[in-house]
Amino acid sequence: MTSICTAPAYKLKELNNIFIEMTAKKLNQAKENAFVIAVYNAGVKELMELNEKSPVKGKRLRSCSAYVFETEGFYILRSYGTYVAVIRKYDNIMADALRLVYGYTATSAQHIAKFSHDYGAGTWGVTERYTWRDIK
Repeated sequence: MTSICTAPAYKLKELNNIFIEMTAKKLNQAKENAFVIAVYNAGVKELMELNEKSPVKGKRLRSCSAYVFETEGFYILRSYGTYVAVIRKYDNIMADALRLVYGYTATSAQHIAKFSHDYGAGTWGVTERYTWRDIK
């Protein structure tokens, strides 16, 4: 069995490149996760503040069991009672927090895809989509 300490020099360079690539991917995902959390929290906070003044009624997403709530700056998607995604209106960016707040479900993922398409301001939905993913 060969350990990393006894690997030939050419293998060490290859292993180092793999490590750097893996580290960069994790750092990029960590930045994306922080962005998703910030946008998601801002949208849900704005909705909760509106709800305190008077209840906000959501609009049903197509014929799904998901609802979309609109505030001044955001569209917020609620799937099966959990807020899972937010579209920030001014820049048409979507933050998908499904895996953070609930865990992955195919049905909620379909709701998010329909939400992106129907409420995004671009021709094919949102301009950019950011997804929270667990970093392993």
